[in-house]
Amino acid sequence: MFLKNEANTLFTLGHYEEAIGKYTASINFYMGDKAAWLNRAATYEKLGMLEEAQSDRRNAQALIEGKFTVCKQSGEVTYNNPKVCKDGT
Repeated sequence: MFLKNEANTLFTLGHYEEAIGKYTASINFYMGDKAAWLNRAATYEKLGMLEEAQSDRRNAQALIEGKFTVCKQSGEVTYNNPKVCKDGT
């Protein structure tokens, strides 16, 4: 939460590159944070990085629909089959 709040402040100040770094750190800490994915997508859009923004929006939508799972040990992301993680988590 702290990283996302820092990123939100940076976004508000127009420091988009730094905000992306904080959103990314927040996502890496907890990949299940839909708001962090959506906020990073908005930041990518501000920088004209539309493919990255679209990817983040897809990830957020998958979280909302329950189709996105993060494996605990490897950090691997699985779609449409939340019971399958190669690391057994």
